[in-house]
Amino acid sequence: MENPTEYLLNLELEDEWVVIERINQMEAENGMLEKTGGNFSIGYKVQRGDDIAFLKAFDISRALTGNNRMLALNQITTMYLYEKELLDICKGQKMDKVVKILAAGEVQPIEHNPNKHFVPYLIFELAETTIRDHLFEVFDAIDNACLMRSLHDVAVGISQLHGAGIAHQDIKCSNVLLFDKGGNCKVADLGRAENKENKSPIFNMTIAGDPDYAPPEQKYRQKYRYTDQEWETRRIATDLYHLGSLITFYYTQSPMTSLYATVLPPELQYGVWNGTYEEILPDMKNAFSEILQYLEEQLEDRFSDKQIASEIMKLVKYLCDPDPCKRGHPDSHATSRYSMERFISIFDRLTTKFESKLM
Repeated sequence: MENPTEYLLNLELEDEWVVIERINQMEAENGMLEKTGGNFSIGYKVQRGDDIAFLKAFDISRALTGNNRMLALNQITTMYLYEKELLDICKGQKMDKVVKILAAGEVQPIEHNPNKHFVPYLIFELAETTIRDHLFEVFDAIDNACLMRSLHDVAVGISQLHGAGIAHQDIKCSNVLLFDKGGNCKVADLGRAENKENKSPIFNMTIAGDPDYAPPEQKYRQKYRYTDQEWETRRIATDLYHLGSLITFYYTQSPMTSLYATVLPPELQYGVWNGTYEEILPDMKNAFSEILQYLEEQLEDRFSDKQIASEIMKLVKYLCDPDPCKRGHPDSHATSRYSMERFISIFDRLTTKFESKLM
């Protein structure tokens, strides 16, 4: 079956946007396509006047090639509408640290489209790159002020989402978009997000986001299809874990979930352990302590100030506790334990401190 989503080049869309370039395979491998939301979307660049933006085209043709076509078609349609609804909420509330939707609509390619399928799309503001690509390019040379500023911006973005009752559930480097080399970032891709007041199409999934970045309680409970009954514990606490995992990725080039695999003995590895998560939790806490010690050593190698190294390590400790009920800053005075308020303040202070050293 022809895939009309692959033939959008040079098409004129609503609001005078024109498709000018498809995101190529090399960019896809570097994370550009990853932020388009998985197997059912393809990325393009579009232009209107002097403005260039990013288009996420939803590929409905793939939904029509399997055995459960109606189910697959309903899934992709529902996810498109749900993501657009969340993006409209973010735009309406002027969330300046969440990537903004610029337009949405449908287009019917003329060529290679014998069944005259329409292709739904979303158009977003275009970033310079992802923070992951920037890290890989200049890992040894990247300044700490840039890293801290990006963490601050991600924490603000998460806080803005949480304030609207939205959990992102898929925070990772490829979903953190860098708008300049100074570290000014925005959170992207709400394709796996969920609004507390409106169940998402993936509400019942134990792991809503990328399994490679999932917190341990989700990894180990997945085979039982078990999720915490409290929405905040199940979804909001995951965003905290992902923020802490960003820190470990920044300074070790490994997300927290990968670090667990390096310290746990073979019999306790995910996929091998057959007991409950509650039974393995004491071992996870011991493994977590080992990871924190390793992280602090890496931080001390990078910073001459051991106090800063210790402070950053403690942020990871508060954000990534293997017990999701214990995540959050212990000194938070907010009504929710999972408040971003204290973390935003600390990231802001550390950014200012690092910037002063560059002057």
